[in-house]
Amino acid sequence: MQYESNVLISPRLDYRMTNQLKDLSRSLEVTSVRELQALIETIEYDQPFLKSITIGTSNENEMVNAAFHLKSLIESTWYENKQSEVYVNVVIWKNHVGSSKKYVNKFVSNSPDVWITLGSHIGFCNVLKRLYRTEKWDSKRTYCLSSLLSQAMINIVGAKYFEGINGINYHEEIVKVENGYITSNPNCFAEPSFF
Repeated sequence: MQYESNVLISPRLDYRMTNQLKDLSRSLEVTSVRELQALIETIEYDQPFLKSITIGTSNENEMVNAAFHLKSLIESTWYENKQSEVYVNVVIWKNHVGSSKKYVNKFVSNSPDVWITLGSHIGFCNVLKRLYRTEKWDSKRTYCLSSLLSQAMINIVGAKYFEGINGINYHEEIVKVENGYITSNPNCFAEPSFF
């Protein structure tokens, strides 16, 4: 759990942040298959021995469909490439809710090896602010798709919440949040093998 000068900070987004994130969410697009495949390749490289993944998404129909499509891609990829199975859990959260605590508890339950997030900005940021306060969550094992990892979001919500999170940008390049900025991840491979 993270503490700030012994002051309890509310994990809820304030009115200003919510409005700014709504503006970002207007341009929300469903993730491409190439981006999903690049994400799987990155996870396979970073976490070669993983056994469980939790995918979190907001409750828009297209995002829920993308999450279940990603789940089937991961399961088939692991079976084909590693001749082993991986348990993939999907957690769906609401964007506008009084408390995101129950969604966070579902997201971190069973301590998965990797967390993947997709969906709208507001729902993700509500969950992220609460995740930051739990000991079970590790940002270095969290992967976001391009729509949820932008410098604008980091600036609106706060860099500390995003620190260490990995992602894939629109060009299928691997990125990481370090010192409050999105940077290329030089420790990863150059070319994904899926393409």
